[in-house]
Amino acid sequence: MKINGSTLGEKVTAIERVGIYVPGGKASYPSTVLMNAIPARTAGVKNITMVCPPINGKLDPLVLVAADLCEVDEIYKLVELMRLGLLLMAQKLLNKSIKL
Repeated sequence: MKINGSTLGEKVTAIERVGIYVPGGKASYPSTVLMNAIPARTAGVKNITMVCPPINGKLDPLVLVAADLCEVDEIYKLVELMRLGLLLMAQKLLNKSIKL
């Protein structure tokens, strides 16, 4: 829109990378994958990294199916305290901003 010779509007720019956390441990939450990854893909995010705690050493198959359907790029099986640290370290090492 032009007003008095100036152009007004908004510019939408997708974040290149996002990290999503899917809770687990005692229960499985594949819906959390969908609620985080679908909006990210819709917004044009190019790389989605997911972290999720294992249940008895394994990730829940339903969480993995949800991640596959949403085309999640990287999946990490991590214990509680390591999750955020890994994403922050990856951000620093890659010298790229990662939205958490």
